[in-house]
Amino acid sequence: MKNVVFLPDYTKGNPYQNLLADALKSEGWSVEIRDYPEGTLPLQSIINRNRHLDVIHIHWITPIVAKMMWSQSKPIFLVKLFLLWLDVSLAKLRGKTVVWTIHNKFSHQQFERKKETIIRRMLFRTVNKVVTHGDKATAVIANAYGISNTTKATSVLHGNYEGCYPKPSAEKDALRRELGIPANASVILCFGILRPYKGIEDIVKAVNSVGDKNIVLYIAGAVHDQNYANTLTELANENSNILLKFEFLEDQALIDALHSSDVVACPFSSTLTSGSVILAMTEGKALILPKSAEILDSITPNGILTYSSQNQLETIVHQLDVAKLADMGAVNAKRAKEFSWQSVGKLTSKVYEK
Repeated sequence: MKNVVFLPDYTKGNPYQNLLADALKSEGWSVEIRDYPEGTLPLQSIINRNRHLDVIHIHWITPIVAKMMWSQSKPIFLVKLFLLWLDVSLAKLRGKTVVWTIHNKFSHQQFERKKETIIRRMLFRTVNKVVTHGDKATAVIANAYGISNTTKATSVLHGNYEGCYPKPSAEKDALRRELGIPANASVILCFGILRPYKGIEDIVKAVNSVGDKNIVLYIAGAVHDQNYANTLTELANENSNILLKFEFLEDQALIDALHSSDVVACPFSSTLTSGSVILAMTEGKALILPKSAEILDSITPNGILTYSSQNQLETIVHQLDVAKLADMGAVNAKRAKEFSWQSVGKLTSKVYEK
């Protein structure tokens, strides 16, 4: 049995790592999911605890970046950068393969961009292998980090969520009645952790521009910044066509929210991949996306409505056609079936073994 550890443990509220782990187990891998240990050289701590470890698979590096950003002192930053390089290099010298999946171009926490770029460029150059969620994502990463040679990068698309969530608890009309939404409304859903970079304000403004038209915006998800929650509440301005539910959605509530909608809006300003997009596609929902989201290799043109300005977004909202949205959702559901976790597991295993 071959052994791999995933770092850090982001399984709460996100099934991605568990789904990948199950897929890798079918390929003969034993998978452990851990947080970064405390200390100067966390990878060495991981190896010391598991001498039979073959692969260290780094997923999100935000905890690492956060620790390196606390000091404004350039010498201290450079020392921490050296220690990170040393940690990865020693892991390789000890015969371990270090793989990094780049889920985000930069951390959502909006750290100092220049320093974070330096960290990410060094890590890209130092690890054995890099995984991205598409060839377009690889190109964006190379440009952002100043990487000229991307031969160590392999594209592995995000797997779908088929069979991962429960069935809806009721029919669409019944779910809408529970929410106070008219059965004949066109319902736009925004879900997930609600953060400023996701551009949710834009879709709120677009729905505000509709007036009395029967279009409902349902925003559902946890907000970790009360100021941002206040901003969204003020923008909604007691518009009865905008429903705000600022709380984490458990699996059943999430699927019910999706089932009650006609189209999912993901108006993020910048992303390399999106679990929300994959879940919406898996559940057969049409998508409203900014033009910049066309870097996502998983999407298909016939399943999305894109915009590059606020005026274009407002036009999309004004012209929503439920029948066409249903057809687009069917296209997305068919496309999502192509992203099986069996395929993801096989491709990732090959990355480990190259």
